[in-house]
Amino acid sequence: LDQVEGAGRSRSRQHASQLLVDDPFGVAQDEKMPFAAAAIDPSLAERHLLPVVQQAFQDDSLALRSIRTVRHKRGRRCLVEYTFESQRFGTETKLLGKIHAKKKHNHSFRLQQELWKSGFDYDSTDRVSVPRPIARVDPWQMWLQEHVAGQNGWDALSGLNGATAAVLIADAALKLQRADILTDRVHTMEDELRLLEDKLPQVARTMPRHASRIREVLKACQALAATIPESPHLGIHRDYYPDQVIVDHGRIYILDHDLYGVGNTSLDIGNFCGHLIERSIRHKRHREKFLSLQQTIVDRFASRSEERRVG
Repeated sequence: LDQVEGAGRSRSRQHASQLLVDDPFGVAQDEKMPFAAAAIDPSLAERHLLPVVQQAFQDDSLALRSIRTVRHKRGRRCLVEYTFESQRFGTETKLLGKIHAKKKHNHSFRLQQELWKSGFDYDSTDRVSVPRPIARVDPWQMWLQEHVAGQNGWDALSGLNGATAAVLIADAALKLQRADILTDRVHTMEDELRLLEDKLPQVARTMPRHASRIREVLKACQALAATIPESPHLGIHRDYYPDQVIVDHGRIYILDHDLYGVGNTSLDIGNFCGHLIERSIRHKRHREKFLSLQQTIVDRFASRSEERRVG
């Protein structure tokens, strides 16, 4: 994996070996991430990924069948899905390659490895996991993780087993705190307020009719923050909301730890519930259910936090 050459191709092409490549976002043309074109080149992907993937899954019959870009923030990052087929077992394996314009892949991969080794693997008895980390591909500033199947958080909460999903969501946030993964990144209440003090005035300028109400919201946030007592700084996700979890048969997978740091232990649950409140306002048919599930999450988190303090 220490040499990558060649250029990318265009959307929806087939390699000579029937390897389908789909690049609907034009990742191959992103000048800030020129190495991304190599990551979706069929011949380069086969050459550099197959040995690693075959070793990781102990299956030398695995063959790469398709490459698809599934997310792209131009000039910053993208997500590539690789589909492999086992010619021996007839099964399919999907991996996600996360590419960053800045060299964040090493840190992100190492964090995922530490979480995996700290009890977030697929066999964890508490049913809280992260996708399995597979490999780092330095020339492409990419790292690979296994794709996990299931419902995203919104669908899981909206479904018949929404209460079970809500309990798992609270438990996952608590487990992340207890993992005690070392990091230099600290996010304080002051940091959170600075984000609001920066962003809310920008919103007010674009919505002058609501500017006074937005200023009142900011004042209320500042007043509320002053009443929140200091808590021990523990591991927090910092971007915890329903799109960041997958729920499948009573197991929850936490995704995307790029902002992981240490901070106030209530931030993740507060952020998650804020998204539920916002969704309940925009989609009134979910209002009562989401508000009820919000309370379930808060109650579960509070009771288990208390158990930890007493214990």
